[in-house]
Amino acid sequence: MYYLLIDGFYGDICNYEIIVDEGINTEFSDYQQVQPGYIDGPTTLPCNSNVGQYTAVLPVCQAQNPETCSTPPPIDDCFLFEWTVPPGAFIIGDENAQTVTIDFTASAGGYVSVELLWDDNCGYGSCYCELCPTDPIPPLFVSLNSGNTVTLPPLEICENETFEFCGQTHLADMADTLYCHNSCDFFIQEIIVLEGASAQIMQTGDLGNDPFVLLENSFFEAGAPITYFWEGPGIGAATANDYTQEVNEPGTFTLTVTNTVSGCTAFAQTVVLPGSPCTISDNPAPPSDSCQTAPPFCESYLNGYCSVNAFFTPDDPGVLSCQIENNSWLSFVACTDTVQLEIAVSNCLQSEGLEISILQSIDCQTFTLYVDCQNIADGDTATVTATGLTVGGAYLLMVDGISADICQWEVLATMGVSDGGTFQEDNTPGEIIGPASACLTGPVNLNYTFTSPVCTLIPLGGCPMATQQICFPDPTALPCERDTVWHIEPPGIASFVNNDSTGANVEIFVSDTLNIPPGGVVTFTLFVDPFHVVPNPGDEPCEENCFVGCSN
Repeated sequence: MYYLLIDGFYGDICNYEIIVDEGINTEFSDYQQVQPGYIDGPTTLPCNSNVGQYTAVLPVCQAQNPETCSTPPPIDDCFLFEWTVPPGAFIIGDENAQTVTIDFTASAGGYVSVELLWDDNCGYGSCYCELCPTDPIPPLFVSLNSGNTVTLPPLEICENETFEFCGQTHLADMADTLYCHNSCDFFIQEIIVLEGASAQIMQTGDLGNDPFVLLENSFFEAGAPITYFWEGPGIGAATANDYTQEVNEPGTFTLTVTNTVSGCTAFAQTVVLPGSPCTISDNPAPPSDSCQTAPPFCESYLNGYCSVNAFFTPDDPGVLSCQIENNSWLSFVACTDTVQLEIAVSNCLQSEGLEISILQSIDCQTFTLYVDCQNIADGDTATVTATGLTVGGAYLLMVDGISADICQWEVLATMGVSDGGTFQEDNTPGEIIGPASACLTGPVNLNYTFTSPVCTLIPLGGCPMATQQICFPDPTALPCERDTVWHIEPPGIASFVNNDSTGANVEIFVSDTLNIPPGGVVTFTLFVDPFHVVPNPGDEPCEENCFVGCSN
């Protein structure tokens, strides 16, 4: 339905006559509206349930001349419903239904409206012209309950400590004010960061070669308002508050650093072994305190790996025959159905030794046991053998101290562990597609496309590919981006349009000012580097050792 608005120009008053040429039915309708239509649905929604159902209740018409057309056409068959919802809201399901469900989660509320559109194909031809003229259905305003604003008491927290706010963990690195919606309420939290303390023990010397080991805090600040408190074998009250400690007994040592102004504290621990420690420890990564985060190792780094089982918490898989006190985890991929690890145990603080287990689990909830708590005494070397393994399967190596002993352990030799290496079995070389020649009657642009090579990679020695294994010397190295880079040799004859020489497609410009004699020829070579390393700012060093690609 449409309305014609007539207004006097500058308030003028005139007589006027309307003559209908076409497009408007001038016959008197046999129906009249006796009840207006409206939108039925909630006008206020709670903030934790921003979904409402709305129905277009149609106007009611009454026949004025039943003999002409006794029954009006069924509106639900002859109408479509065109809904309009507030910004951010959307209709779930059929958008043209008489009843719709509207989600206001991302909306601030507003007007919901519906327009009735006549369906010309509804099949009521004789009654079409007598359709009841109705008023538009008025829109419905929907508001959302925003809940309460809750200002929490200021939180004082030491620098670099973590805290919870609205279900998320935050790091206290600077003063801040945080906001969040939680259910129906809006929360405000002021964060006051107190000056913290730092503790990290630096160890100089070893009891295998020196009369004492020097322990000191790596984060020393002259004049800073901090105090020190050391605990460990041989440390007495007279020296417990010194900045450094000279210790001549093995054991575990703890340093507590306190900021005397803020009261914030920091802790650090270290182990002084009775003999010489590993030449290189925990390379390329330390074992994990949890099965879920066990670092994967390929054979190159598991063979010769050296570590100490200090400061781990119990993570009992529940299928072992021994008691778990301080176990640690790492993982590997089997290359054969039998894996052997030669492990040496030394420098134990309690002279007890370690117990070694090999297990398998896909969720760290249910475990399959292959080696159950094999004991290796202090100073001994033993071979740990796991049989019945699946080639390509991932397995867990678990190390635990006997009666919570802390020892140094080293893998001297391995057999059957995947090293993650591959060789190339089949290769379809890459291809440059584009014109190989052109007549230089004027400047010319040439377009070229590079099709990447396709190759099949087969594991070396039957070992499965281990793409997620630690197989690079620096686990802290940042990743690098790789791209297809085009080159022109010799330079100067042609150039890349817009200096764009990367990606699968390039456009090359050749000038007509090269002074080529009639019938003369000038040539250049276009080639690509499909796996070119493109370091981002700060991406140093850029590790390439584990990148596997086609050889040509």
